[in-house]
Parts: sequence; C-alpha cells; structure tokens
Amino acid sequence: MDEATRKEWATQRSESRLRERTIREDALLVVVSQDCDIACRDDTQDPCIELAIFNRIRSRDVHEGNQFAHSVRKLQLRIHDAEREAKVRETVRIPKKSLCEILLQGSAPVAPEIHKLTDAQRYTLSTWRANRYQRAALPDRFNVVMTPALQAALPGLQSRAEDPQEAGRSYIRAIYVYLEHMEEQGMCGFSLLALLRSDAPDEVRLAVDEILEEVCLRVEREMPQYHLSENGDLPALAEREQSITIDQLGQYHKYNLDFVSLSRGDTDTGSKVPSP
Repeated sequence: MDEATRKEWATQRSESRLRERTIREDALLVVVSQDCDIACRDDTQDPCIELAIFNRIRSRDVHEGNQFAHSVRKLQLRIHDAEREAKVRETVRIPKKSLCEILLQGSAPVAPEIHKLTDAQRYTLSTWRANRYQRAALPDRFNVVMTPALQAALPGLQSRAEDPQEAGRSYIRAIYVYLEHMEEQGMCGFSLLALLRSDAPDEVRLAVDEILEEVCLRVEREMPQYHLSENGDLPALAEREQSITIDQLGQYHKYNLDFVSLSRGDTDTGSKVPSP
C-alpha cells in the first residue's frame, strides 16, 4: 500500500498514542472481523472492518508465551517463512469502503498482495481474539515462568487425573490462578486451583495437589518476586467443585490452556486439560 494510506489507517489504532506511527511497509494486515460483520446487509450499521497488524520480528524475539493464543495481548505466527507479531493495541478499525478501494486497484503498482492463512493459523487467530474477552490478561512476568512450569506438569496431571472407567475423561474441569495484584512489578502472592469433578477420588485430589505444589515451588524459584499466598481464605490447590463457593472462585482467573491444544494442532480447545 502507498504511504498515505498507511499513515491514514494508522490513525485508527486502538491505542491513541500509537496513532502517529505509520504502519510499516512490510506489515501484513489480517482481517479479524467476523464474517457476519463484514457481509452485513446494511453497512451504515457496521461500516468498519478490523485489521490486526503483523510486523516482522527477529527469531530471538519469538517467545512461547506469545504463541498459540496464550497471551491475550500479543500473537506471534510464522507466516510465509517469517516470524511475525501482532499486538491488540495496534489493531485498526477502518471503513470497509477504504479497504475495498485498495483491493480493487487490481494490477496497479501499489495494489496489495492478498494471502490466505492456513487453517491452523486462522483458528489460532480467532481463539486469540475470543480470549481477549473471555480470559484475564495475566502479567507478562508471571506468564514467562508459569507457562513452562505448567507445560512440564501437564503430562503428569493428565495421567493422574484421567478417569480409568472412561478413556479421555479428566477429573480436572479447569485450572485457575489467584494473584494478589496484576502489576508487572513488586512482590506478589499467588496460588493455583485445579477444580475437580464432584466424583474425583481422594487419591486423585491429593496427587493433583502435589503436582500443582511442585509447579508453585518452581515459579517461586524462577521468579522470587512471586510467593505462594498466605491468604487463609483460599482453598487447597486441588478441590472438588462442590467444595468451592462462588465467592472463592471469584477471586481466581481461569487459566488459558487453549495454547496447549493449538500448539499440537488440536482445535478442540476448552477447559479440559489436554492430553499430552
């Protein structure tokens, strides 16, 4: 696209202080609006379309916490043999008419190239956008240590929590995180909670509790600013659902495990702990 258009579209960024920065010439603009919003009968009711700006990044800047819809702030994808990153704050909402005019330029020198993401990339992108509204944005410094710690524990959790009477059924409904605050600096107490099905046996509850305790200890070792919370009102690290009150659960944030499924090409995302 020509520079004038890139400057104009940049003024529509989500974050106002970024609106003076021209969109890079080599950026990929990916449509993230829903089909129904794009093809609505009356564009006067929904005149804009939303684009995610994927900029090139260096290989050393690729981080697993920003891949597979784990982070709700950033998404990193490898597109056309190049590592790229999109940030929520840099998305733009532009008039549909403006985008249509650019696409209709045909073979003109400034006409943009049109590419299609893979099925896996499209699903990851839609999950990333959905998680923006469904999941809490945990501090980056917490994700940096929590992601590898929990990933390492997932095989053990799945093994200990699988129902022997029904293959593929886990006693774990979801994993939750408690943080005393969401700041990127300062000391912070934290805790975890595996919410178990009502029929989870005692031995499963104890085994899951022990595994999550090891996860907590690893987080403490690798990020000393985080420490296991001493809040006496919090439940144990693994509890059956009938033992947890709404008030207790309201103190936690549901941990996003979709990235584990997506990293393995599995589109069956949700609260269940995925199989290793």
